[in-house]
Amino acid sequence: YGSGHGALISTTVIGNLAESTTRHIVANLLPFQLYSVILNAETSAGGVNTTRSLPVRTFEAAPSGVSNLTVSVTSSTSLSVSWRDPLRVNGIVLQFMLLVEDVALGRIVPSLQFNSSIYRTSVANLLPYTMYSIQLQVTTGGGSSTGEKVVVRTLQDVPSGLNPPLSANITSRRFDAYWSEPSSPNGIILRYELVLDGPQGVRRFPVGPSARSYQIAT
Repeated sequence: YGSGHGALISTTVIGNLAESTTRHIVANLLPFQLYSVILNAETSAGGVNTTRSLPVRTFEAAPSGVSNLTVSVTSSTSLSVSWRDPLRVNGIVLQFMLLVEDVALGRIVPSLQFNSSIYRTSVANLLPYTMYSIQLQVTTGGGSSTGEKVVVRTLQDVPSGLNPPLSANITSRRFDAYWSEPSSPNGIILRYELVLDGPQGVRRFPVGPSARSYQIAT
């Protein structure tokens, strides 16, 4: 019979063994369980069990049933992540590891490692409006197992890397202004706005998100 913490799980009769048998392989046991083996010898007059049992603990194995993560997007650059123990630990958990990957670039963010008592963390220093996949890897003395990927997108943020507009086709009354997209849009560009400050005061020219030039008449 076997147990994980000393309590009886079940009793199984291995079977009748030949008189000359001194070795038998017991298969289909559970990882990291304590089993107690009792030998019974029988004659035509009856049988008798050994007075003492043989305690045997099976080796650790990699966890099974690693649960999905719970991931919440908290800002444009951070996530909140929590997890649970695997359905079958199959040993003693040595560490949890979060595997975070930028989906578009295939770039792995430095992995985050935690001891067996930690079940929640924040993942920071991410890029705005970027798809990330997150996986939980659980390690015991018998190996490691990885759960399914959870894919999320960080929130939008203010664009960055926007260069000043350039001018062309200048006349006495008008000129063309043109520009390029920000190096880091950090989201979906909704519109551009040109702001003209001169003798006539401040004038604003809203422009659609796909435009890259606009003619300003003075």
